[in-house]
Amino acid sequence: MLPVADSRFAFLGGRNPYTVNEVAYSRLKSMKLRGELSQGLVFPVALFAEEIAKFEEDKDAENLYEFLGCLKYEPQEDKNCGGNNLGSMSGGRPFPSFIRKTDQERLQNIISKYHSSVSFKELFEMSYKLDGSSITVFIKDGVLGICSRNIWIHFDIFDSSQWIDNSNAFVATAISQGVIFNLILYYLKTKCNIALQGELVGPGIQQNFEGLDKLSIYFFDVFDIDRQIYLPPYARRLLLNKFNFQSIPIMFHSTELPADPYDMLAMADGPSGLNGEFREGLVMKSHSRDFSFKAIGNSYLLKRENNK
Repeated sequence: MLPVADSRFAFLGGRNPYTVNEVAYSRLKSMKLRGELSQGLVFPVALFAEEIAKFEEDKDAENLYEFLGCLKYEPQEDKNCGGNNLGSMSGGRPFPSFIRKTDQERLQNIISKYHSSVSFKELFEMSYKLDGSSITVFIKDGVLGICSRNIWIHFDIFDSSQWIDNSNAFVATAISQGVIFNLILYYLKTKCNIALQGELVGPGIQQNFEGLDKLSIYFFDVFDIDRQIYLPPYARRLLLNKFNFQSIPIMFHSTELPADPYDMLAMADGPSGLNGEFREGLVMKSHSRDFSFKAIGNSYLLKRENNK
């Protein structure tokens, strides 16, 4: 999202307008421009010499866009944690600092790493990316937590009265699907602190993009809180299967990447992994190291993002 008060971005005023903290922005979206797919803007580097100099001088800086006054667009999360009668998350805490948030880097941003993986014939798990609401369910030292992308509601695992009748859709679905029971069972057997991360999909979420008749949770990550690492694909699937946690649909359990990243992007378009009209995209996770990324389908970007 680009600040339209900046003269360099002023020509975008009125296009896809957003206001954050009383600052006006224009959000860039994928769109067709003169019949071609457009997914960004190109400016002369000289227009940003001052900001680039500050960015290069700041040893702790990670993103140039922060120096430009730009914001990364994130869908607004209301008190209902996704809205549409999902139930209140009021009284929740900020997302816990001891768990990583789920946020895969896009293929277009890691092209050099992509080519390196191709050259080394690195093997990846390739799974379907589902369009819903991010959910994290964890146990740490006897505390049960259920989180949306930004909010954490917590319970004592030994006091079921705190959560058994909770009307929040995240909690209710985790109970009805057996997630909480099986996670407590895992904890009592192993004494290990883990977080399950996945997608809550179904009616009332993203216009039920995945075409389900009831809310359901599909897990795509297991985070070892004690060791601060994600389990590799094979170990993750083994744990999910052993304790009856539902996994995201997998396209290929082990495969090499296409040599051309444009072919990878083309694969991101196609049928849904569940019952939707088409898929949001694909997620690739390395079998040999902590490296993963996503490829978002252009069909999804054009048909879905422009309706938001």
